[in-house]
Amino acid sequence: MSQKDVWQRLAESEEIIEFATTPARAFMLIAQLQLALRHPQNRGSSAQFAQQMIENLSAAICYHFPEAKEVIEMGSNAAYDVTNEYFETEF
Repeated sequence: MSQKDVWQRLAESEEIIEFATTPARAFMLIAQLQLALRHPQNRGSSAQFAQQMIENLSAAICYHFPEAKEVIEMGSNAAYDVTNEYFETEF
């Protein structure tokens, strides 16, 4: 099977893959997705899917830990970015 065939099968598959994790690991995955979405060329359907994953994982975490909502939202807000200047002044 060629690489093109593999990609085609993946694209056409509607198999459900179950995913289970802990809130902490879901939080880390959200952070990685938020970081990836900061790239200016990360647009299109895969970026939309990543945003949906963030929303779904966030809802699952916040169902059990509502106080996490604000912290998760900070990851999509550049105003909360830690900069080099922060490390130079704080440490």
